Amino acid sequence: MFPDPKASLRRQMSGLLREMRDEAPTLSARIVRAIGSSPFWRAGKTVMAYLAMPGEVDLDALWSLEDRPRLCVPVPDWDSRSMTPVVIEDLARDLRRMREGRHPSMPGGLREPAHGLESVVPSELDVILVPALAFDPRGRRLGRSGGFYDRFLGGLGPQTLTVGVCFGGQLVQDVPVEPHDVAVRMLVTEHGVRSI
Repeated sequence: MFPDPKASLRRQMSGLLREMRDEAPTLSARIVRAIGSSPFWRAGKTVMAYLAMPGEVDLDALWSLEDRPRLCVPVPDWDSRSMTPVVIEDLARDLRRMREGRHPSMPGGLREPAHGLESVVPSELDVILVPALAFDPRGRRLGRSGGFYDRFLGGLGPQTLTVGVCFGGQLVQDVPVEPHDVAVRMLVTEHGVRSI
């Protein structure tokens, strides 16, 4: 039986992110600054960010930027493996803790949007900031194996700019892909923003 190249790369990247825990806040702040000074941020009216899991680039500081666009985050539907963007105006007010049973390895559970927030039709999104365990120079991404983002990105039109967000160490030479995998069109790390 042949080893699964995606599983192997996931293990490698998960280990890297654990090793980077101490420097992650500083690098996340640099990435937020790079996003905030980018043309796509200034031009976008509605941007979908995400609520970082441990090890991911933390984008919370985007909500503190002046003249920010309308910011959304995805709400996952675990049964259908789909996502719906909802508007988050205030992180303290509009978020709650997910029940721990969904992610028992996360003490206190993960954050998720509260019920009753305004939803956004995907066609309204100008920019989507996409997390991943790894990206390659062609914008191909290695997710966490749930398929949420591939399904969501696969249904978007060309008017929506997809931007991969990661630490520089998460850039690899080649991400193994399958037919359903969807690449991003731009990447941002602590070193800045670059088009694919």
